[in-house]
Amino acid sequence: MGKFRLRSGLISRSNNLAELVNILNQLSNNFVECNYFNVSISLKESNLVIVDAEWDNEDSYQSSLSSENTKELVKQAKSMISGIILNKSEIL
Repeated sequence: MGKFRLRSGLISRSNNLAELVNILNQLSNNFVECNYFNVSISLKESNLVIVDAEWDNEDSYQSSLSSENTKELVKQAKSMISGIILNKSEIL
C-alpha cells in the first residue's frame, strides 16, 4: 500500500479566511501520523485556501482524524467553508 495524499481547494466564507487558515494550521499540529500538511492561500482567488497533505497510508489518515480535538477542529473548519472546488485523494 502506498502513500495517501489529499488535495483540496476550500472556498472560505466571507471574512473567515484568516480564522480558517488558523484552524487548518492547528489541525496540522494534531495530525501526528501526517508526513506533511501544507496550507496556502490562492494568489488569484482571495477566498480560496489550498490544502495539500500526505500520510503513509489511508489507515494513518483515518487514525489522524479520530481524536476528539481533531474532530472539533474539523467541525469548526467546515462551518467556515462555503464550498469545495477540488477534493482529490489518491494512493501513490
